[in-house]
Amino acid sequence: MPRTSHRNNLTAWFNGDALVQAVAAQNNNTIVVINSVGPIILEPWIDHPNVTAVVWAGLGGTETGNALVDVVYGAKNPSGRLPYTIARSPSDYPAQLVEGGNGEEILNITYSEGWVLFLCLFFPQTMTTCMFPACSSTIATLMQRISSRGSNLALD
Repeated sequence: MPRTSHRNNLTAWFNGDALVQAVAAQNNNTIVVINSVGPIILEPWIDHPNVTAVVWAGLGGTETGNALVDVVYGAKNPSGRLPYTIARSPSDYPAQLVEGGNGEEILNITYSEGWVLFLCLFFPQTMTTCMFPACSSTIATLMQRISSRGSNLALD
């Protein structure tokens, strides 16, 4: 898979699962360091008895190497929290990959929320009629709040 491609699944790229399994088969104290922009499925190797730790390093910067050494050797406590959930298997996630759209075909995803709010917040002066009849009361309420509060658009 070229480095410029999009993610097609939640498995580790470049046979990462096989690499972890091969290392763990030979080393009884395997520490897995993951550099990923988001979650990956750990199921193929997380229960391996020789995998003793997983360090989620995220996307590294210039001091990543030094920071990882500090964490692995116990000089620092890695007490951060991830901004996403790492599930055991792909079916544990509420949303699944939607395939389609390949350059010749455009993938059409219907968004059922948010657009009306976007129109009201960014184009309030042009909202004279409702494009979405089911949302008329929401638009009226937002328009009233926008006109009465000016730039303070908090929805309480």
